[in-house]
Amino acid sequence: MSMIIPDEVNMVRWFGNAEKTAYGKARYNPLQDKLVFIKGGELLAGGFNKQVVGTASGGLNHIIWKEKGQKASRDFLTNC
Repeated sequence: MSMIIPDEVNMVRWFGNAEKTAYGKARYNPLQDKLVFIKGGELLAGGFNKQVVGTASGGLNHIIWKEKGQKASRDFLTNC
């Protein structure tokens, strides 16, 4: 997936019902894989699902569209 994510795109998101600590912060659990961490266009942790790639606010496609423009967003979706 790192080959189709545009360079200079960064994203750190918790998706789904991430387990919370006593302080209200999400706790990383590699078995559930709720964290998606992209730095410099490279996928460092997590996996993709509809919530991650989707066009909703905070999704990867939305971030690419805002940071790189509609052509990069189109290219990302057609190369998935």
